[in-house]
Amino acid sequence: MNEKVTKYYFWITGLITALGNVPMILNPISGTDTVLHLDMLNIPFAAPLFGHWAMMVSCIGVYLFMAGTKKKYRKSAVIYSNFEKGIMALTGWGLMLTSPDITLMHYLPMTIADTLFTIGGFIYLFSAQKQKDQVAELSVA
Repeated sequence: MNEKVTKYYFWITGLITALGNVPMILNPISGTDTVLHLDMLNIPFAAPLFGHWAMMVSCIGVYLFMAGTKKKYRKSAVIYSNFEKGIMALTGWGLMLTSPDITLMHYLPMTIADTLFTIGGFIYLFSAQKQKDQVAELSVA
């Protein structure tokens, strides 16, 4: 990935990740209904868990956005993001195989986005390693 593409990857991924969960942070009950189409009125005791999860994911988004301009944060941001988003993507696709109606109704946009962001993260990690190897080869020669 060239530098311009890398910056945009981190900025776009960070913004979507950070802002997508704001309704759930501000009001876990109605926000979860808005974002995931899950009616929390039947399980209000779970609202703090969803609000907490949304806040953690939004913080990952802020970290990814910062990594767009701060190169020293990139590797750790991608590793952390890929771990979280990869689990969500695998869970979403696993649900798609076992209970497609649940994924289609509640998690499809998140599953697709997290899958694409995880693939982008792996591309970034592999291309960064390739560049590092090329620099090492040049310095040895």
